[in-house]
Amino acid sequence: MRRRLIKIVGEDAYKITISTYHGFGSEIIQRNPSYIDAIQNLRPIDALRADIIIRDIQKSLKYDSDFSYDNAVRKLRYLISDAKRATLTPEDLLKIVKANTDFISQVSKLTKPLTESLARISQKSLASFEQLFLPEVSTSSLQMASSL
Repeated sequence: MRRRLIKIVGEDAYKITISTYHGFGSEIIQRNPSYIDAIQNLRPIDALRADIIIRDIQKSLKYDSDFSYDNAVRKLRYLISDAKRATLTPEDLLKIVKANTDFISQVSKLTKPLTESLARISQKSLASFEQLFLPEVSTSSLQMASSL
């Protein structure tokens, strides 16, 4: 942003504070907490503090957790950012996780009879995969599988 501003106003661009919308809002809150009654006890955190919090949570997870690897911090930050943009609450995220877990469980019940006999994937196993992916999995068949 600063490079574009330099092209417009020249060297005076270095005298101008440039920040993101959220960074600007955070600075206003930090400089004027007494004017914002509803959130006086809240303190915005910067990117470094957010990473530290995520890494602390990561340390408490089991070693084989999907979020225990190094690349997870970046992915979790994206997830948090996307959830905030979508105005999802933690409760909403838990509902989504439960719905996805239930769906995976139901699909697993449907696919297990087709895949459990496969020792390895080969040309001969193509028929099993055609049965899995060609017919559409309907909601009614998923519900039927959950009642098994």
